[in-house]
Amino acid sequence: MKAMDEADIARIKRSHRASVRWIGTRVIVGCSCGVDRYPCELRRAAEEAERK
Repeated sequence: MKAMDEADIARIKRSHRASVRWIGTRVIVGCSCGVDRYPCELRRAAEEAERK
């Protein structure tokens, strides 16, 4: 996988945020990209790349 540059990291962190939705009586805290958990893999990769 290629290294992420600062613009990619900023774009991913801006667009992949926690989102809350209801399914019946169940509350799901997921990512705004549609994944049912937060942070998603892409957000985690961006945060890891930012630390390096």
